[in-house]
Amino acid sequence: MKNVFRSALWFLALVGIALAQPAISSVPVTAAPPSTASYTPSALWLFQTYTRDTYRAAFGAETPVCDPTQPYKTWFDTSVAPGTSVTYQLFDSSKGALVPLTMTATQAASLNLPGLPNYPAWVVRPTSATMQASGSPAAPVNAGQLATPAQAQMLAGLLGGTVVPDAMDGIIYTWNGETRGLYAISVNGSVWNCGNLLAQLYSQGVGYPGTLSPTTGQFTPAPPASASTLGNTPIPSRALLPTESFSNKQFGGDWMIVNSANAAPYTVAAAASTGGSGLSAADEAILNRIDANLKALTVQFNTPGRQ
Repeated sequence: MKNVFRSALWFLALVGIALAQPAISSVPVTAAPPSTASYTPSALWLFQTYTRDTYRAAFGAETPVCDPTQPYKTWFDTSVAPGTSVTYQLFDSSKGALVPLTMTATQAASLNLPGLPNYPAWVVRPTSATMQASGSPAAPVNAGQLATPAQAQMLAGLLGGTVVPDAMDGIIYTWNGETRGLYAISVNGSVWNCGNLLAQLYSQGVGYPGTLSPTTGQFTPAPPASASTLGNTPIPSRALLPTESFSNKQFGGDWMIVNSANAAPYTVAAAASTGGSGLSAADEAILNRIDANLKALTVQFNTPGRQ
């Protein structure tokens, strides 16, 4: 009965952990258009965009390493049924219009962000093992030089070497339940302590891509893929409203959306200088000049004998 109770508590704890993690999902959301007369095409976007930091903050998870052979992609859609495809409308700045793009459900649900995931730091577990030379007191073994047999074999595979013992002659080791040991990798005449190699391999975090040199025993991190070399997958947009249109004529060449429904009606403020006629002094001067020119043209064309 006691075991059943413990199992139930363990199950509830797992459920609690699962519920505490936010679900990783992203679905299209159509936002209300801005109330201004013009706005950028980003007002049409259907999806939230992410960086590695904002994705980690939102979902408590990491995105995969950036694939330099695929376009940069900052949004994802989990609403597409597996095994199907979806066609989005994307804004094309070269055409000033929305154009279609079809992708599979897997492509839609994937992110391809620049940079690298946040790899966990390498932590050396303390040890209770001791070492003692004849006639000397026992001293703790350096935990940073220890490795498991599996880790030693992994390092041998990376370096193309063989695993050899790394314990010192004439030293008495008392392991006190320690399951790690002192191993080294012998390769091309060099011998590297496995614990030191692990510290090198994980110097940028556990799993960080790079190469471990069999010549120097040093780790060279792989450079992160740059967003500037990948291209970009535009963000899907909603369709334009009947009152919306794309324009770049009045915005320095930048494309904007003009919404005629939000255009302010033309009003002319009354001007004190004209006794409330609705014209400013400058407006009145322009109209007087136009009136004078029209009168001069009228006189000219009404001159007798003129065809």
